[in-house]
Amino acid sequence: MKNHRFINFISLIFILFAFFFISSCAKNQVYSISKQDPLDESVQPVIRKFEFGEDLKDKLSVASIQQSKVSGNLTKIQIQLRNLTDQELKISYKIEWLNSDDIIVKNSSLVWSSILIRGGETVGIQSVGTSPDAINFIVKVQKAKNL
Repeated sequence: MKNHRFINFISLIFILFAFFFISSCAKNQVYSISKQDPLDESVQPVIRKFEFGEDLKDKLSVASIQQSKVSGNLTKIQIQLRNLTDQELKISYKIEWLNSDDIIVKNSSLVWSSILIRGGETVGIQSVGTSPDAINFIVKVQKAKNL
């Protein structure tokens, strides 16, 4: 009888652990922002339609995106992200650079960066393309796991 209770207890612990592990992994969605036309070189390019999901909806917005050319004919972008809440928001982001065919440029950033945005604050994130071929971009945003 004691052995049966022990097995039930261990089974319950395992099920709870599996539930918490799966639920914590499933909530961190990634959202992508990019230009509608890869060849758009205007200062404020038209962005593909996107929406943040439930975890960032009504909490974060893209206030603006600007681009320009800098030394060596490289594309530079700045994305203004606005915290729509009155609480701190921790996000992670990375910027991948693409060529005119929407193929990732080899030296694209593969590293996620984290940032803390205070309530009501707007912050800018910037990046410069790694070569003149890097004319389009994808900005990937998700809630930070840790900061």
